[in-house]
Amino acid sequence: MSKRVSCAIDCNFGFWPTSVMIASAEWTDQLQSPTDLADQVKAAVDDWLKNSVEGQVAHQKSSQDFNVGDLLQHIEVPSLIARLAARGVTEFTLSEPVQMVGWDHDERLFREAL
Repeated sequence: MSKRVSCAIDCNFGFWPTSVMIASAEWTDQLQSPTDLADQVKAAVDDWLKNSVEGQVAHQKSSQDFNVGDLLQHIEVPSLIARLAARGVTEFTLSEPVQMVGWDHDERLFREAL
């Protein structure tokens, strides 16, 4: 199994319960942290929106407000995949929004004492 880099994207928009999307890609020399992943995806999408016909059309259809929800709809466009790969983002996935259930780090994951 290959190593991956992942990060959560807040999709809450100020409402409760919190929803997130998970972005994930193959670990590469260019991608070694969640910050690297976010930076490289943003750079690839920016390039795609400005320098490809498909990106320009997608930008117009988003009312010039292309966001993560829009990215989810274009994740399989070959010209976008190529720009992601050029920045070390391979095997990129983006989940549908999921609701957070409110667990915290110290929550016990058993019902009775062992």
